[in-house]
Amino acid sequence: MDEALLAEIQSLTENFRATLDKMPQDYIRRQEVEKMVGDIVEKLHPKQESKFFLPVDSVEGIVERLASFKQRPEAYEKALPWTSDYGKNFGDMKTFLLAISGKHPAKEGLKVVMSEGDNAQGGYLVPTEFNAEVIRLQYTASIIRGISRVLPMSTWKRTFPNQLTNVAIYWVTELGAKTTSKPTFGRLTQTAKVMAAIIKSSDELLRDSAINLQTFLAELVSEAMGREEERVALVGNTGAGDPFMGVRYAVGVIANTMAGASLVFDDILDLEFSVAEPYQRNGQYVMPRASLLLIMKLKDNQGNYIWERPREGQPGAINGKSYAISDQIVAIAGKYPILFGDFKRYLFISPRQGITVKVSQDASDWVSGALDSAFMTDQTWLRFTQAESIDVAVPAAFGYLDAI
Repeated sequence: MDEALLAEIQSLTENFRATLDKMPQDYIRRQEVEKMVGDIVEKLHPKQESKFFLPVDSVEGIVERLASFKQRPEAYEKALPWTSDYGKNFGDMKTFLLAISGKHPAKEGLKVVMSEGDNAQGGYLVPTEFNAEVIRLQYTASIIRGISRVLPMSTWKRTFPNQLTNVAIYWVTELGAKTTSKPTFGRLTQTAKVMAAIIKSSDELLRDSAINLQTFLAELVSEAMGREEERVALVGNTGAGDPFMGVRYAVGVIANTMAGASLVFDDILDLEFSVAEPYQRNGQYVMPRASLLLIMKLKDNQGNYIWERPREGQPGAINGKSYAISDQIVAIAGKYPILFGDFKRYLFISPRQGITVKVSQDASDWVSGALDSAFMTDQTWLRFTQAESIDVAVPAAFGYLDAI
């Protein structure tokens, strides 16, 4: 790859790094990644335009159109460069023209009217049908940036001062000594860390794929990174190898336990009121579908369901509080956590760097003791990265309950 092309690809990635630095919603991320991948694929594998085109729908039409060419097929040998195995079966354009018109000596038995069902009579010329659609896995979109506070970082590390205690007020008697008081402070230090994905693709797939490959890759990368971001923010555990502590495991988040063997209305009340009133006021529930199903069956002391159906454009609610569903919250020791707190103010998602991509056709790696080389196997490797910090700014603003 020459230096000019490398410089142009580098310029493209740098431009996208700047525009992707702030991504409040998943759909923006997907659109930007799609354009980024598309531009780079176009630079690596420019579209080939054929100079030889026959606007006919049948073999008979092709033969008729080529009848005037059979005396001078050499004029068209370079018009359509062979890029598929079908063309290679004939070796060159001249052989193909003579063969399809029944004039090539090596193809004397070839009929003028070829059939798709018979390989010897033209079946090799009919490619296998490939639908321009991928039957793909379906996931719900990541919810985390919609319910948290997104604070982009301009450096890889930064510090927030945070208040730990308030000022204490004392009553004194006449002529009595006053007690001094002051608030105490700590600090929240954010350090951005990188998540990455490497996609290996054959050069042929990038050139000839029937699907819109850049759209497909953009969706896969943005969805996967969004889901991982959501998982770590909610149930991340550094003790299990995660880069950050999520709400469920952050030190200082208020733990709650069920009063009995089954989830009841009082358990939900205890969870909600375990956090202080200022945090409860703007609090919301976050849980997996399994926990929501349990809550939908609960009734208050007057026999009313505590789950309120969505109606007239208003979302559903639990005991008057909004909720969000996350399939990234998995069972812990057989129980599904229910989280409650002020996510919008005190759960920080801090992107340092938007999604960036590096492309290599020369990279290599050892896989199971064998060398996997992009250069030797005609592959293009795309490495996607995103840097961010995920922090529970005020643990006391959250509580959790592990429900059956």
